[in-house]
Amino acid sequence: MGRRTSLGVLVVLLAVAGWAVSLWLPDDAPATRRTPPAATAAPAPGPVDGLESRRDLAALATGARRPEGLTVYVRSSFGGSWADTDGNGCNQRDDVLLRDAVEVRKEFQCAYAARWIGTKTRWSLAADDSERRALEEMLGYC
Repeated sequence: MGRRTSLGVLVVLLAVAGWAVSLWLPDDAPATRRTPPAATAAPAPGPVDGLESRRDLAALATGARRPEGLTVYVRSSFGGSWADTDGNGCNQRDDVLLRDAVEVRKEFQCAYAARWIGTKTRWSLAADDSERRALEEMLGYC
């Protein structure tokens, strides 16, 4: 058998196999989609209600930051703390953060805090004291 004959037989066998498979598929099987589905844009977030976010934050449960069974974190294992190299009362880390600080966008802070609180509420997650303080600070921009 020649090369063309083998190729022809292969094409016929593939066509017959495809037809046979189509007989076994139910009539309500989805058709093969040749174009990707149209992307649906998420609705643009509207203004965030600071009062509602504060109410949601107050309703969050407060829980332990470290679940039982985890090993204790020992800060001294990682070296000393930041030093106040210029004697201004702020450690070096705070000096650099203040030096490189950029203007905080209030609407971003408020929207981020609202999403954070909403996620915690939706999944029934507790917020520890540091999270609560951070969220309260962000909500101060609302």
